[in-house]
Amino acid sequence: FPSLPEDTRKRYLLEGVPVSVPAVRELMEEATRDKDPQARMDAHCRLLQASWDAGVPALAASLKFVAFRVKNEGGHMRPAVYVWVADRAGGADGLVARSLAQPEPEGDARTLVAALEKMLRDDLAKKDSVAEWRFPGIVQDVLEAALTQDSAPGRALEARRAWVAGAVRMDWLLAKKKRGEDAWQDYVWP
Repeated sequence: FPSLPEDTRKRYLLEGVPVSVPAVRELMEEATRDKDPQARMDAHCRLLQASWDAGVPALAASLKFVAFRVKNEGGHMRPAVYVWVADRAGGADGLVARSLAQPEPEGDARTLVAALEKMLRDDLAKKDSVAEWRFPGIVQDVLEAALTQDSAPGRALEARRAWVAGAVRMDWLLAKKKRGEDAWQDYVWP
């Protein structure tokens, strides 16, 4: 596309080319740096959706990136990403199920869990925290999917452990936020 204007070239590059292509990932990540907060959140969700379509390794990399970027957004903006994650966390074709179905699921599962935990920790540390209303559902969906998805048991055991441990840690963080610093003393998994 050398003779096309830059914006047209970018648009064509982003249409139909997977996010696993470095130039496409770079353009999509660049869009998350827009001056307009709504445009940034839309770009985060577009990056996540393109990664969802490209597969678990791409999604793990993108969720890690988005977790790092979204921490600086206002409380009224972050729910867009949380809703995207919540809509895809559980179920037979959800985030957990897809990660468990990978040939080597443990690494991607750990990356995805770490990204979700980072999002939650960063959000709970803010005065305008909004994770309390969305993350309990994510935690429940993650736990249910990790315990019920039918995949090769031997290969997915460590990945399941990562998901379950992550769900418990996230639930504990939510309990700590609701009940205070000493919540760990009475914490019991529901």
